[in-house]
Parts: sequence; structure tokens; C-alpha cells
Amino acid sequence: YYGALRSKDDDFESAIANRVLTGLINFFFSTKYTDGIGMYKAFKKKYLYELGIDKYKNEHSEIMLPARGARYGLRITEIPSAEPPRLGPQGSRAHPGTFGKYKSGILILKTILRDAIFYWPK
Repeated sequence: YYGALRSKDDDFESAIANRVLTGLINFFFSTKYTDGIGMYKAFKKKYLYELGIDKYKNEHSEIMLPARGARYGLRITEIPSAEPPRLGPQGSRAHPGTFGKYKSGILILKTILRDAIFYWPK
């Protein structure tokens, strides 16, 4: 965990959720990520299609890429980044508020579990 390189508006709950969800990604996909939820992720466009991520446009593709990529045998490198405070009204996608954070966390958990159980490369 990069400590100082985190979202400027993260709170205790967000930090715990990030660690738990990253731990689940590492457990299920045999990875050693320090931040499976954030960070920059660069990849060749062809993997968007080969990994089937393009079929999930409204879900957490930022979770699927490192998880599916690890199963697929891609070499993945984390690039630490610090996020400035989110802009936008409370309740928006950019600034989801308390309920939005819980909803987002549940959707990320669902994505991790679905890919852990059902996604295996051909």
C-alpha cells in the first residue's frame, strides 16, 4: 500500500474496503497487488476484447483487467497515483456519498467473486 499516494478524500471505511477487496483479488487470482482497486492500468487494446471486458461497459472493468489479466498470464505492473479530491455534487458518480460508496463496494465484490468462480481463459 502506497500510503501517501491515495485519494485525497478517502476515509477510514474506504481504506479498509480497498485493503479487503485487494486482498480478495490477490487471494483468488494469485496476484500481489498493493492496490487492486485504483492505480493506473495500461494494456493493449486487443486484451479488452480477448478478456471479454468490453461486454461489461457499466461494471467495474478496472477490477476485471488485473484479475482476468492475471489468469490470462499477462504481465501487469502497478503505477502508483494520487487522486485529487473528487468534484461534483453529492450522489453523482464522481462523488457518490456514503450510500454510493457502499453500493460501489458491493458491485466490486460481486465482480471479483463472479470472475473468481466463472472466468477461466479458453
